[in-house]
Amino acid sequence: MFDLPAYLFPLDGTADLPTPPEPTQAEPGSMEKPIVMRERACSGFCIFHPLDRMRFQAHELPTP
Repeated sequence: MFDLPAYLFPLDGTADLPTPPEPTQAEPGSMEKPIVMRERACSGFCIFHPLDRMRFQAHELPTP
């Protein structure tokens, strides 16, 4: 998808880079999430923030 350096994706989910200034509310699996991650990487930040949205809320799941 994106041509980013491997050091941005360490096995434990962390990197030796500064934490991004703000968390994102971009939903996992959304089209917005990889854009946010790429912007962070290109700005010299770790692609993850400890307060990033990690999952959908129950009321946000589609009903069958």
